[in-house]
Amino acid sequence: MPDTPSQHTSYFEVRDAFGRGSCPLCNLAVTAADRYLKRLVADSVTDPDTRLDFAAAHGLCNPHAWQLVDGGSASSIAILYRSLLNDALRALEAGEAARNEGSGLGWLWRGLTAQTAAPAAARELSPSRTCPACRARDERAAMMAGVLLDHLADADLSDAYRTSDGLCLPHLRLVLGRTPNADARTRLVALQRDVWRRLDGELAELIRKFDYRFAHEPVGTEADAWLRAVAALAAARDYGVPL
Repeated sequence: MPDTPSQHTSYFEVRDAFGRGSCPLCNLAVTAADRYLKRLVADSVTDPDTRLDFAAAHGLCNPHAWQLVDGGSASSIAILYRSLLNDALRALEAGEAARNEGSGLGWLWRGLTAQTAAPAAARELSPSRTCPACRARDERAAMMAGVLLDHLADADLSDAYRTSDGLCLPHLRLVLGRTPNADARTRLVALQRDVWRRLDGELAELIRKFDYRFAHEPVGTEADAWLRAVAALAAARDYGVPL
């Protein structure tokens, strides 16, 4: 089938991602988060806009912070996180100074009860933005969900979907929530149903072979069905913060 003008690079990215195992939107979105982390340590340590965004989020969420550690530069991470640590120290010290001093906002801090002062201090230490790696990931997933819907009737894409692991449950919810009409919804549900029915059959076969009576039988493609079932319901292992 000849390419149409609408089959731009993103279309081929989505189509090809169906062949990599696991949910294609998980694959594409995790790649976007990976790219963000690589840029963060390579180019953005001294970039003012990136530093401001990073500071407003108080750095990265737990999974992405440790992913940065695993693949990042110690010197870049030291610079980034020293800045965050200094911001946290300033917030603590400013609040304490205002509470104790007679000038500035001291009267306000002294007027707060112990019950309200602690939440106010906690707010000072709370981020005003979400983890930037999570945002890069989720924005990519949302964009590619739109691409998938735009081309759901394409034969090549449908075939790739049907023979893949399909969408994980969180990304299926995302795509269903954007489905523009009943026809697109029907196509999407039919494709995903085929995928999950095949996985169910593999799980049933794997469970059967766990029975001692059939344990001597060789295990085939169903061997990792239990892992694929977890990914199908909970998203990819390395996705980060749950959807």
